[in-house]
Amino acid sequence: MKEKDEEIIKLLKKNSRLSITEMSKILGIPDTTIHYRMKKLNDIIKKYTILLDYEKIGLDIYLLSIEIEKYVLNKITKEVVENIYNDLSKKEGIISIFRSKENIFVVMASKDLKIDEFRYPGVKNVEYFKLESFEIL
Repeated sequence: MKEKDEEIIKLLKKNSRLSITEMSKILGIPDTTIHYRMKKLNDIIKKYTILLDYEKIGLDIYLLSIEIEKYVLNKITKEVVENIYNDLSKKEGIISIFRSKENIFVVMASKDLKIDEFRYPGVKNVEYFKLESFEIL
């Protein structure tokens, strides 16, 4: 990746609402170059999104660690992880979700966390932590 691309991505990570003209002024790069680089970057930028101030709307932020039972057949473990991951990604309040071979990690906003909602068949253990702060860098 070129240095200009990295500079554009760095700006977008801080504020994805910047216009091409604003980025051009900040970086000292012609807006035509920014426009061209942005077209190329659309192949690697998955999503433009917002980050809410959940505290201002009365919600707490939680980090959940969901440990999946390890089955003798890795294929079964993988399917269980994938099914739970897909279901969780549709739940209201989910901010971010990550998975490994045998774990799913969830960052979510909730007024009243109901931990039992995360005890799916095939889940070995669920731990949760109330976060004091949450930022996407």
